[in-house]
Amino acid sequence: MAGFWGKRRREEQAQQDAQDADLDRRAQSALVATDERLRVTADELVFAEAELGTDATRELREALTAVRTHLAEAFHLHQLNHDEIPDTREELRTRNARIVQLCEWAGEVIDDKTEALAGRIATVRRAPEILAGVRADAVRLRERLADVRAVIARVGERYSDDAVRSRRRQCR
Repeated sequence: MAGFWGKRRREEQAQQDAQDADLDRRAQSALVATDERLRVTADELVFAEAELGTDATRELREALTAVRTHLAEAFHLHQLNHDEIPDTREELRTRNARIVQLCEWAGEVIDDKTEALAGRIATVRRAPEILAGVRADAVRLRERLADVRAVIARVGERYSDDAVRSRRRQCR
């Protein structure tokens, strides 16, 4: 009977070890991915500030500052996992879970703030295209202006000023 319980305990311990190893891998990869995402977003922030100005990007800048602070905590926890002081399995598990939690939070914050700016950045980047469309519309309308003036002149020749004015009031 003792063999059965011992085997079961060994299987449970092996399963827990596998879960801990998976959590450790997830924590390490999340830390690397979040750090890279933070650097890329900081670079994008510089371009966004150039395109939109510092007032429009203030929330993203503040969010990145908060993310850096929390990511520093995650790196500190990671360092504690790999220092020379022996840790219990529970301490390692708790730290790795906290690292994953901090990285997920950081990703959500970055997503929220970049999505908020994405539409405005897209509009600014399309500004030359939009401006060209407005200029083309202005040219087209200027070309029609001569025809409109000719119609107004013909109407003015055929009808009295009072009739033209009364008709204009009715159209408003």
